[in-house]
Amino acid sequence: MEYYLKLSEMLCLDHFYIMVSQEQFEELVTLKDTVAGFAHTKTKVKGDSWEGAYLRTNSGEYIEFMQPRKDRNEGMGIAFSARSPIFSDIRKLKDEFKKLTWTKGTRTWGDGSKWFTWVGLKSKKNDKKYDPHFLTWAMFYHPRYHQYKNVTPKTMATKSMARILQLDILMNPNLQNFVKYHLKWTNAVIKDTSKGMKIQIPNREFETFTINITFNNSYENFMFKKILLETHRMKKVKLPKLKTIKLKQKNGLVILENALIK
Repeated sequence: MEYYLKLSEMLCLDHFYIMVSQEQFEELVTLKDTVAGFAHTKTKVKGDSWEGAYLRTNSGEYIEFMQPRKDRNEGMGIAFSARSPIFSDIRKLKDEFKKLTWTKGTRTWGDGSKWFTWVGLKSKKNDKKYDPHFLTWAMFYHPRYHQYKNVTPKTMATKSMARILQLDILMNPNLQNFVKYHLKWTNAVIKDTSKGMKIQIPNREFETFTINITFNNSYENFMFKKILLETHRMKKVKLPKLKTIKLKQKNGLVILENALIK
């Protein structure tokens, strides 16, 4: 008897974003001078623009650090994509979960070319107040046949970080059911713990990325506590000294700790 993978079983972590303070964002941007794979980018697409600090890994996933904006107060978001986009089209996820209510959209570059199409769930009527605080979506990347013109040796260079191992965050417990609902269509494994929740998501190399959530009523949505990374081939990385984020390094691991949490 043959077994065929479902679309949801082919998903992996594409990236996640997390809100940091303005001061933390400005300090994180300085890592682009010492950490290969770290970048500070201002992105413009049709109808929108944003600024982010990005940490890309060799396994393909990345972190997007977001700074507060006047019109938005993002908390956290998790993006998924297919391990093998040639064999799977995540735009058809709704066919697998027909009882769920879906929404979708397409990001388009200024020249009119498509960047990616995203699909995700519509929030339940009584939960729409939580929409700005947490998002999940799956990404289908449209091919750009002249992409090679933007590829430089730096683009293909080895990144300082091999992969993202762990994210520890504080979360308002009111978001618990909302988070579980918006991960319902994914292959994330969610477990309740004595202090909160644990979420495990596969990356492109079939390794596990873990999110440890501790409930805390002091925050409106999320507060990043700690990020654990594995360096490329366990090498030591040159790191600056920051005020708002503690950087630690030991045995091929780099730890970013939020120094603003008392």
